[in-house]
Amino acid sequence: MINPTPRSITTGERMTGIISDRDLLKAISPYAGTLSETDRDHATLNKRIHLVMSRNPITVRPDTPLAAAAQVLIETGVSCLPVVTEDGTLEGIISWRDLLKASLPVPTPHP
Repeated sequence: MINPTPRSITTGERMTGIISDRDLLKAISPYAGTLSETDRDHATLNKRIHLVMSRNPITVRPDTPLAAAAQVLIETGVSCLPVVTEDGTLEGIISWRDLLKASLPVPTPHP
């Protein structure tokens, strides 16, 4: 099973790319691990990350309002946004799931 949590690729402190479940699904042969698998299909499992990752991903700053981040996700169709500082240092990653959780009311405990 592929972990749906995107992973960032960093060079030192600077983010240089991101790899998501979509990137992996595009890169890996659908025949890998099946009876129809060929050597070429199996070779897709040995690709290096730099061949699969998305370079120059769309990012947001730490002070970006949640509504603006949600709008970027909707307009671009990406599932997550790296949060980077002005100098390109990765602070974290915000996904549509994070935004959905933030929009839900905090449950109150029942006495």
